[in-house]
Amino acid sequence: MIICVIGYAMMFYFLYYNHKSFEYNSRDVFTLVLGSVLYTIIFFLTYNIVREPMKELSFIGFLHLLLLYVLLIIGGMHYINIRSEKSLWFFLAMLDFAFSDFMLLIDVFYLQSNELKVLRLICKPLALIFLVNYMITKYDLKLKSEEFEGF
Repeated sequence: MIICVIGYAMMFYFLYYNHKSFEYNSRDVFTLVLGSVLYTIIFFLTYNIVREPMKELSFIGFLHLLLLYVLLIIGGMHYINIRSEKSLWFFLAMLDFAFSDFMLLIDVFYLQSNELKVLRLICKPLALIFLVNYMITKYDLKLKSEEFEGF
């Protein structure tokens, strides 16, 4: 878990390296608020479930989930702002890492299940593939539509 925390902390460098100023319209703000609220609920429900069984690892577990939380929210903000293929790969990688690590915490500390192990074996390599695609993709392809500005 400590190695994951260190790895996720290093991913902030990639976000900082590819940072562009934020420009949102009302649809973008609505999407960010809705996604952030839903992910916050998932974050707190998961942490409340696994906090007690983690015992002395609860601080590292909280730090781990918090880094994932911040990376996913900022990755979503980055994708909604730029909507390039490169930012989409980063957001998908963070989403897969989040699902994989939530399943890991639930599997280890709450409910041991072979199905969760299989899902983790699918999610983690897929997240690594998305992260590699993020690293090799350039910002050429824009996915943001200028015709539809939302509400």
